[in-house]
Parts: sequence; C-alpha cells; structure tokens
Amino acid sequence: MPNLVQAEFFHVGRNGSSLDEVLDECYHRIGEGLELALKGVEPRFGIKTVVRFFDYAGDLTAIAQEAEKLEARSRENHADLMSASGLQRWWLGSQSRRIAGAAINLDKKAHRLAAVRLLEAIRGSKEVAIEMFDHRFRPLRADEAHEVAEAIATSTRIWLFIFKPNAILSDSNEPVAHLM
Repeated sequence: MPNLVQAEFFHVGRNGSSLDEVLDECYHRIGEGLELALKGVEPRFGIKTVVRFFDYAGDLTAIAQEAEKLEARSRENHADLMSASGLQRWWLGSQSRRIAGAAINLDKKAHRLAAVRLLEAIRGSKEVAIEMFDHRFRPLRADEAHEVAEAIATSTRIWLFIFKPNAILSDSNEPVAHLM
C-alpha cells in the first residue's frame, strides 16, 4: 500500500509580500472563516487548503526525503560556518547558498508535483480527503473537486507530510518524511 500524503497548500504570501501584508491577509481570511463558521457554514480556503491522498508513484515521498537531507546539510553547514574564518568561511558561505538554491528548487518541484498528483487522484476517482475547519478530515465530494483544483492552482506554497500507509481519514499517523 502506498504512503499517505498530507499536502498543505497555502493561499497567503505572494512573492514580494512583506510580513505585515501576509499577516493582514491571514487576519482577513481567518476573520471571514470565523464569520462563516458562526453561521454554521463550513468555511472554504482560509490561509491554506489541506488535503490527503495516496502517493502511488512514490515520488512525493522521495522529494520529502530529499528535502530532509538538504535541511540536515544546511544545519550542518551553518554550524560549521559559525566557527569558520577566512577561506573556509567563504567556501562554507558559497555551499550555504548552493544548498539554499537546491532547497528552493525542490520546494517548487514539490509544489507542482503535489498539485499534479492531487488532480490525478481527483480525476481518477481515487481517495482524497479534505481538512475541515475543526481540523478533522472528510472525503472530498465530487461537487467540490473543481473548487479545490482552482484553489490549489492559485496556491503560493506547500508543506508536505508523508505518513506510512494508513486510512485516509485517520487521526493517528506515523511520519515518514516532511517538506516545510
């Protein structure tokens, strides 16, 4: 059985946004969601859309594992950089920039691939779950698929959590890898 992917597609923080702009957008989106929730309507697409589906190809698992390796290399490089001087410091600084570039490229690749895999799961009538306002998951309804696809297409960033094979609606999952 394939690993379970929990993909968190963010809708805030366009390129070039300041921290204040991102926080204002979050405040606005959360406020809208609370208003709807108080009226008994399930809010849609606040600051993020969280979905679960299975990683049949295994490629999202591989990307998340690669991201963890890059993260470890970055931490190690940073620790070495703090105690280095001269030529070694210059070398470690260039390595740090190279690792950061690789991480940015991997994030972009994960974002595109997760969106593609989610759409494939939706179109292939495979199991897909969506997170509700209270953080529980429920199966994605057919009448929501187009709306979710549009929200994913305009998302700005992604976090991936890969879990060992489990029920798609499970509240207790064993982690395999992540990309944040």
